[in-house]
Amino acid sequence: AAPGMDAAALAREVARQLEERDRRTAATRRSSLRDD
Repeated sequence: AAPGMDAAALAREVARQLEERDRRTAATRRSSLRDD
């Protein structure tokens, strides 16, 4: 997070990063299921 961000902006940034990670994890799981 950038210095000077307020709490709401920080919370949105964290939520966005978690969402991104979840999508990557789900995509990885789908790929490995297809490979079986």
